[in-house]
Amino acid sequence: MTTRAKHSVPDLPYDYNALEPAISAEIMKVHHDKHHAAYVSGLNVAEEKYDQALRDGDLTSQIALQSAIKFNGGGHINHSLFWENLAPVSRGGGEPPKGALLSAIQKEFGSLEDFISKFNTTTAAVQGSGWGWLGYNKSSKRIEIVTLPNQDPLTTHVPLLGVDVWEHVYNSVLTVLSRAISDSSNTTFLLGLGILPAIQKRAARLSQSNLVCGQLEDRRRKVCKGTMTGIIIHNKGTKALNKRQ
Repeated sequence: MTTRAKHSVPDLPYDYNALEPAISAEIMKVHHDKHHAAYVSGLNVAEEKYDQALRDGDLTSQIALQSAIKFNGGGHINHSLFWENLAPVSRGGGEPPKGALLSAIQKEFGSLEDFISKFNTTTAAVQGSGWGWLGYNKSSKRIEIVTLPNQDPLTTHVPLLGVDVWEHVYNSVLTVLSRAISDSSNTTFLLGLGILPAIQKRAARLSQSNLVCGQLEDRRRKVCKGTMTGIIIHNKGTKALNKRQ
C-alpha cells in the first residue's frame, strides 16, 4: 500500500494585516495558524489511523474514523476556500461583484443589496456552528444560498462564496475588541461604534470556559446580522461561474 501524502495548511495569498480594518492581523493569524492548522492536523492523524485500519482489515475502525475524516477534511476544504474568497483592496477586495456573477445575483435575487439581506438572514439562522455559502447549481444552472452544519463541505454546488459562522470567528473578534478597551485612545472609536458598553459587560466573563452555549449562539447571531454589509467579495467567484456555464 502506498503512503498517503500529508495535508498542509496553504499559505495565505496576502499578508495577515492585508484585510485591515475589516479583519485584524491578529484575528487572521489565530484563524489561519491555529484553527485551520488544527483541522489539518486532525485530518492527517485520522487518515493515518484509517490507513492502519485498512492494513489490519479492521472494518469497525474504518467506519468509526469516517466522521473524523469528514469533519477535519471539511474544515480544511472550507477554510482553504474561505481564504481565497477574501482579498485586500489592492487586489480588488471590497469592490462589488461584476460580470457573470453580478448578472446571476440580479437574476436570482433582484439586486446585490437584496442578496446580501437574504444571505444575512439565512446564514444567521444557522443553529450552532456552520457555514453559509453561495453556490452554483450545475443541474438548474442557478446560484443558490446554502447553509451547512459544522464543517460539512459543500458538495452539491460549485462554491462561489463561503462565510464561516463558527463561534471561534466571533470569539476572536470580541477578544480583540475587549483588549482595545484597556487602551484609552480607542475609547472614542469604540463609543462611536456603539459597542463599548456591551463589550465592557462581557469582558469580565470572556474566557472560553465561562461561556455557555446560549451566550455563544446569541453572540454569533448578533454579529452575523451586521457584518455582511462590509463583505469583501473576490471576483474569483465570477471566474468560477463563467467556467461552469
